[in-house]
Amino acid sequence: MEFGIRKMFLSFGLFLSCFQIFCQDVLTVSMNPNIPAQYGSLNDAMAVATTGDTLYIHPAKGYYDGEDSLVLDKALVLIGGGFYNGAEEFGGEESKFNKIVLRGEADNSVISNLYIERLSFESTNDTDLSFNNITVNNNYISRVDLFTRNGSFSTTGISFRKNIIPLIFFNEWENVGNESVIEIENNIIGQLANGGGNHLTIRNNMFNPRLFGTTSLFNVNNATVINNIFYGYNDLQGIGISTCSYCIIDRNLSYRVSDEFEGGIGNVIGASNLENQNPSFTSGTGNWSTLQLIMAVDLTLKSGSPALNSGSEGTNIGISGGRFPFNHLKRFAFPHVKSIDINAPVIGVDDMLRFTIKGEFPQN
Repeated sequence: MEFGIRKMFLSFGLFLSCFQIFCQDVLTVSMNPNIPAQYGSLNDAMAVATTGDTLYIHPAKGYYDGEDSLVLDKALVLIGGGFYNGAEEFGGEESKFNKIVLRGEADNSVISNLYIERLSFESTNDTDLSFNNITVNNNYISRVDLFTRNGSFSTTGISFRKNIIPLIFFNEWENVGNESVIEIENNIIGQLANGGGNHLTIRNNMFNPRLFGTTSLFNVNNATVINNIFYGYNDLQGIGISTCSYCIIDRNLSYRVSDEFEGGIGNVIGASNLENQNPSFTSGTGNWSTLQLIMAVDLTLKSGSPALNSGSEGTNIGISGGRFPFNHLKRFAFPHVKSIDINAPVIGVDDMLRFTIKGEFPQN
């Protein structure tokens, strides 16, 4: 009976995932002795995973990649069991990685619900420089690095959505990558540095430079910066527009920062930015230097907040507006079985046990 229920649970997860990703295989991975899975080692699961497969990576003690990096060189969907769990959720353990390296062959990959120390986009040769249709959402990532190789980098779409990221760093990008489509939306960010491009969109984020350094933006050029909140803890933190050039900056809100929406070279600064206005969060101040402190505050907007409906097209300024509204306190996780109903609890020898499973798949 125990085996049968477990088998049905895996089949249920497979059914849901087939609906989402056109019926590729689903592999479960767990280093947690309290959570059974098909594979106890990430290396074993990666060895058999093929393009389009989904890996559910269960929370456990330690890092799934050990002291090495996970090199993602094929299109996979990686979904973890959370980057910040309480004692009632998997015993407070998370799905953790030291470093994930994406290669050009990782087009169409998805990375979700993981705790990652470092995420790196890099190439091994001059011809493999394109990263296309990659989605990174609902993670905690200490640092994101995007590397060029000999001044080249291209993408038809990299999306960072609903993550907590202290630093996003574009290595050697000051004058590179204008045609690359990169969208950074509805994240909580410390600093974004050395990034540029006519198709770099920085929208509906919550910037708090206390997470990294002293300014939210540093050496950003040709980007669209719209609907963001820049929230300082005191006058030691700033927006950083004086280091930016040729950016479109409009409908943003600042509070308790050392500078305002002015300066830089060639920036187009709209008249609808809101300077030094308290966004009025439900709870918490800007003293966020760790993930633990972020998870202790509620960043939803109170009634009467100047950020409500003040963004482009009438959306909210900050993470609760835009295309991917984000509440960092709401969990994104695996498919969950909500109930099992036994239709005929009394059966005879060789009769078939019939039961109905109801569940839900998390929203992106």
